[in-house]
Amino acid sequence: MTATKDMHRATTFEAANPHSIARQEFATMAQAADECITKVAGIDTVGGQPPGPQSWRPYC
Repeated sequence: MTATKDMHRATTFEAANPHSIARQEFATMAQAADECITKVAGIDTVGGQPPGPQSWRPYC
């Protein structure tokens, strides 16, 4: 899953980069990674950073 997240971040960056040689191709790869993440994680969209450790609460 981490590799897919890294691929999503990198391809999204390149798709938005005006100097990229293949913006459309990177956008397609970013969309594919996004769909993979949402399907595996069972979420609707890929958003920002997850909550930090300060919001973590143990169950015990």
